[in-house]
Amino acid sequence: MKILFITPQLPFPPHQGTTIRNYNLIAALSQQHTIDLLTFTPTGEPIPADHPLYRFCRRIGVAAQPQRPAALRILDTVRSPLPDMALRLESRAMRALVQEWVTRATTVPADADRGYDIVQVEGIEVAQYGRMVVEHPAWGTRKPALVFDNHNCEYCCKSATPSPICVAPPAGRPHFIAWCSGANWSIMNGRFVGPPPPLPP
Repeated sequence: MKILFITPQLPFPPHQGTTIRNYNLIAALSQQHTIDLLTFTPTGEPIPADHPLYRFCRRIGVAAQPQRPAALRILDTVRSPLPDMALRLESRAMRALVQEWVTRATTVPADADRGYDIVQVEGIEVAQYGRMVVEHPAWGTRKPALVFDNHNCEYCCKSATPSPICVAPPAGRPHFIAWCSGANWSIMNGRFVGPPPPLPP
């Protein structure tokens, strides 16, 4: 199969939870499948051809990690229906890269380079790009499957906050921001991943 991974950061070096997980998923799957990778780096500079990830990936595309000032994050929490994490890596450069890769994948004549079977989205921060790939009209009826790996515990924690705060919202701005953030998570979950699993007792 041909699998497109979309990750919030370059999974190398595998030095902390997310990068360790994504590095090993890519390394293991590359033994039997073709892997392409879209990801973010601090500068957005192209990955050199001798980078260790090219042992596992056919292609690697990168965009620079966007910078969002604290004031903009607070404003977006109130005015956007999406949670902060879903806006954290919103990037015109990445959207352009996704468009370019989908166009290539749906127009190249060689079957070996054409299309994807699976789009693997690693985290809520890059969820919009996974949807952008699979919902692109260029696929026609042959859309790739979408695998959304929401392995951040904030998914459960934030989703659990709206109900009690909504019933009796405490006074004070920090609580209002917390309520908005939790409510936005519920909206995002409903649109993309459904209800969260119950929190442990």
